[in-house]
Amino acid sequence: MNNKPLYSLPDGVMLLDRPEVKKAAAQLSADLGPKLIGMVEQVRREVLKPRVWDWRNDVIRHPSFAKLVQEYRKTKSQKALMQVYQAVKERYNLFDRQDSPQVMKSVLDNIK
Repeated sequence: MNNKPLYSLPDGVMLLDRPEVKKAAAQLSADLGPKLIGMVEQVRREVLKPRVWDWRNDVIRHPSFAKLVQEYRKTKSQKALMQVYQAVKERYNLFDRQDSPQVMKSVLDNIK
């Protein structure tokens, strides 16, 4: 207030010292702790995966994706596309611009 911190005023009340605020902060910390640790672990696992640089060698000609790619190219079905997409997403850490079924469809349709 008036270019001074609220706690420096003589009648100023510190909200952080109130028991309700302390209780809410402790409860929030207890609720978010396990969730936050889980999210950090998930990000760590994702970051440790390799990136896709060469679609032809990393996906299309890769032995673990060969059957899925052949099945998609034979049927052109959405189900087969999603199987390829999920398998690639599970193995590789995709960039944001790579991380969509539409990009996977374009790769599978245009790269031999």
